[in-house]
Amino acid sequence: MTPSEFQALPTVASQLPLVFPNGARWDTLTGKCSCDREFEDEEMRGEVYHPFESIFVVDAWGYCPLCECLTPIRYRFTDDMGMTGRLGDAENGPWARWEPKRSWWARLRRLFRT
Repeated sequence: MTPSEFQALPTVASQLPLVFPNGARWDTLTGKCSCDREFEDEEMRGEVYHPFESIFVVDAWGYCPLCECLTPIRYRFTDDMGMTGRLGDAENGPWARWEPKRSWWARLRRLFRT
């Protein structure tokens, strides 16, 4: 990807918040370079899709001006405030799911709801 192709992509921040029909929302998204530096809003660019009512897909790139690396950012956000992505290598790493921290009361309600 050339610098002009990267700059032509919309920023991820410009496509926020991600708002689900059930009221759940993601107001901010962050990403980190392999050098452990957090990307600024202008440095994370790509597409945000809403293919299903309960899922948003972020398919983006982060550019680090310090180490001059492009880092893929590919995550699925769900209306239960969970997130799915790959660990380590965004292309080949194992899939992982991160759940929000829930209070013991919310966990109990969820247990009896299923």
